[in-house]
Amino acid sequence: MYRRLGDTSGLGHSLVRLGRVLAFMGRLEQSEAVLTEAHSLLERTGPRRLLNHYFFNFAFLKTFTGDLVSAHRYYEQSLELDQEAGDESAVLVTIGNLANVSWALGDLDAAAASLREQVALLYNSPMSTRRWLGTALTNLAGVLTERGELDGALAAAREGLPLLKEDGSAWVQADHVALRAALAGKLSDAARLAGYSDYTWTAKEATRQPNEARARNRLHVLLRERLGPDNLERLLAEGAKMSEDEACKLALEE
Repeated sequence: MYRRLGDTSGLGHSLVRLGRVLAFMGRLEQSEAVLTEAHSLLERTGPRRLLNHYFFNFAFLKTFTGDLVSAHRYYEQSLELDQEAGDESAVLVTIGNLANVSWALGDLDAAAASLREQVALLYNSPMSTRRWLGTALTNLAGVLTERGELDGALAAAREGLPLLKEDGSAWVQADHVALRAALAGKLSDAARLAGYSDYTWTAKEATRQPNEARARNRLHVLLRERLGPDNLERLLAEGAKMSEDEACKLALEE
């Protein structure tokens, strides 16, 4: 419709949003083509806030392609435009995404520090939403899990996961809470959560970002090492039948 109307800004904005969805679905070449077209339009005639959306979502795509250094650079460009525009809500989100890239690059100390900063800002910002806070807290739980701080990870997950469950998005963090359970010795629970996670990601035709993919891979290595194949297959199948409520309850038990 925007093409037919000759509305360059509207077309660029729509392409940016489409590019993000395509990236999340794993259709990476299509996503890059769409975002590249959007950039050519927005760079010439679009307002800077829409160019900012391009930088943010191109960084999002780069996390899926594994080009994390570029992702970090594009998020920094997005954050600069957020701050220039005084867009507090966008600043809060972009800080979180920069933390995720630091996490994916293996800098757990920087990731944990950024996420704690984001959580503190979200607690005190009128722009904060329960979903943003839930995402920051559960991401912090994932980082702490990788650092071996399992009690701290559980505390963060107990605060954050119920916030995500309110809008049905807790499944995105299932790999991290499953890995925490496995490292805490709760292998049967971890296997059920792994089954729930795999089923849900597949059903939603979504592609894991690097941190979730790494957690999932580490989790399944642990489960294969410590559970027999028949037992593991049974537990995964049981988990695939769980609801989000059931999975969250299981994940947050001691």
